[in-house]
Amino acid sequence: MDDFLKSYENLKELIENDLFDNDDRNKLLFKAIKDLKSLWPDEDIEEITYQLQDYPWRVKRIYQFIQFDDETISEEIDIHGFSLVFLDARNYLSDEDQEDILHKFYNLAYKSDKPKISSINRIVAGELKKIQKIQKRKEPESKNEALISELNKLPKHNWEILLTEASEWELEGRFIKILKSLIKPKSVIKKSDMSYVVDMFVYLIEKNYIYEINSSEKSELTKKLTYNALIEAFEEHAKKT
Repeated sequence: MDDFLKSYENLKELIENDLFDNDDRNKLLFKAIKDLKSLWPDEDIEEITYQLQDYPWRVKRIYQFIQFDDETISEEIDIHGFSLVFLDARNYLSDEDQEDILHKFYNLAYKSDKPKISSINRIVAGELKKIQKIQKRKEPESKNEALISELNKLPKHNWEILLTEASEWELEGRFIKILKSLIKPKSVIKKSDMSYVVDMFVYLIEKNYIYEINSSEKSELTKKLTYNALIEAFEEHAKKT
């Protein structure tokens, strides 16, 4: 355990060393990550955090990111100095956002005699704050809208199966007309039909027109995929209501 604690402290110091694009630091950082990875004990992360007496966020992020393979670790060090903040923020950023952050970071680094890794952390914080503001301005998606969004992702042949089945169920013309329209490329369920479509599918599932299929018969495979996808979507919808 002593070797592990020393190895962790060594890596922590190198991460806190605020020099970007420094060859000596990069080589030492790569070796420190490899060493710590080989010494990490097989214990609960909470217990390890207690023994390290470090911030839980940093312990968990270090553990997560030292699992990278050697090539990825080397790339992350070269790209941003192995900034834990940037690595963590990538879960919430689009590829375009990441590229924009790195572009701003490299501009700052180019203009500085001693570029600092901490500058990327400030840029990330500003980008996340901007994204949060945009998200707050957006109206929350209604439960029905979320469900319709999932239904609109169904493959077109699923709607063909439903149309064939529905033609035998003697349903009203409006629903049949909607199913026919959904077979066409790029067609989606219209907002004006949203509540009606949801109500109709709820009815069909409750009356067992649409049911879960567990059969392994190849002849029923497409029908099985269609029905089961609908059942799953409406089960998730029911959890939110």
